[in-house]
Formats: sequence, structure tokens, C-alpha cells
Amino acid sequence: SRKCKAACINGREPRIDYSRCVACMDCIETCQHGAIGFRMREKAPAGQTEKNIIHQAGKNQTDHARRSFLTTTVAVATTAALKAQEKKVDGGLAVIEDKKIPVRATPVVPPGAWSARHFAQHCTGCQLCVSACPNNVLRPSADLQKLMQPEMSYERGYCRPECTRCSEVCPAGAIRPITVGEKSSTRIGHAVWIRKNCIP
Repeated sequence: SRKCKAACINGREPRIDYSRCVACMDCIETCQHGAIGFRMREKAPAGQTEKNIIHQAGKNQTDHARRSFLTTTVAVATTAALKAQEKKVDGGLAVIEDKKIPVRATPVVPPGAWSARHFAQHCTGCQLCVSACPNNVLRPSADLQKLMQPEMSYERGYCRPECTRCSEVCPAGAIRPITVGEKSSTRIGHAVWIRKNCIP
């Protein structure tokens, strides 16, 4: 329960709050007694034999796989259609031209993170901050060491000074809650002029 990033394990009762669990699997790695596992459970209706249960489970798994495939396909198609119609605007004010993503030696983490190291250790990659960002500044990292953890990228927008949404939704403590005043006094990154991208 101390190792849980989302603080959803109550070791005294014992009970797990699945509404907050982000499936980081740290509890399974930490437990040395095999008390915690991760598997699908199904309750058998009264009066069924073990053979019938196994047959029904196999059929349910096949149906579930088909249903999941169709749901995922529809979701991907819908998302692609919406993205195609989405206007490329920065905060609804100006049209954005496609920009090259610069190679950054150090990733820029959201304001509210203690440090890049603390952020990498505590972030579970749940994508809540990415989905909550109104200007699409946060995006999932493609780096294998920090896969799916958010990093700031200014190719699609800018980080609004009055916005603290990412610090409000983080369940793991990677981004601590901050005020607008604290954010204004935080140095987020170091600005660099890229000559070839400049249009006088």
C-alpha cells in the first residue's frame, strides 16, 4: 500500500479502490508473498458444471475479443475523422503552421513537477494531464525510458499562464497542485531561437 502510486490500496481492510487504480503493476512487483495478482475473474451461475463453465468461458473470451476489436476500430475511425476536421489553431486565436520538433537534451516537464527525475519516478503515464490540457501542449513521450509519460511540446500551442489543469488532475503526485501565482514564478524551460524556423 505504501508503494502504490495512486494510493488506492488500503492494507488494513484489505481493499483496493479500482476507480483510482491506474494498473501500474508496482504492487505485484513489490509483494513477495504472492498475495496480489492480476487476472480476469468470472462468477459461475448456480447449477453449472465445471465443464460447462470452461466451455462458456472460452465462448465469452471469443465474444469479448470480437467486441473489443470492433469497439477499438470504431473508436480509432471516429478519432481520425474528428482530428481531420479539427482546425489547427492556437487557443482559437491564430492559425498554426506545422513546425519541426527540436531535439531536446532534457525534456520539459509540466510546472508543478519537482524535477525531471521526480516526475519520471512518480508518473504512471495515465494520460489524464494530456487529455486535460486545453492547448495540446502536453503529449505522450516516445522515449522508451519514459514511454507514454507526458512532456511539454510547443509545436501545437503554448502553456497558458492562468491554466493549472494538469496539476489538478494528476492522481500520482508527479505534478503537485500549484496556484496561478506559483506557476507564473516557475521557470518552465529555456527558450532557444531556431534560425531555420524563423519567418521574418
